Amino acid sequence: MAIRPELAHMDRLPADTVIWPVGVGGGDPRIWASRETGEEIVAIQKEEYGKANIFKKYRIGSCCSCCDAIRIDRLSWAVR
Repeated sequence: MAIRPELAHMDRLPADTVIWPVGVGGGDPRIWASRETGEEIVAIQKEEYGKANIFKKYRIGSCCSCCDAIRIDRLSWAVR
């Protein structure tokens, strides 16, 4: 809804929230979706994308989930 609001046709969903819309996974968009929520998600994704680029710049990588914590700790020191 934040990037291409003209593609979000909420009026095509059943008005009755007891009837679950076909093809919808996750939270019910009739209750949870809004332009503000979409903008917040886009901001978070931009931030995460920026972190990924910093990881590449400093060649900080991980081989497993345990190493992710080390990578994040190294990143916090690298950008200070």
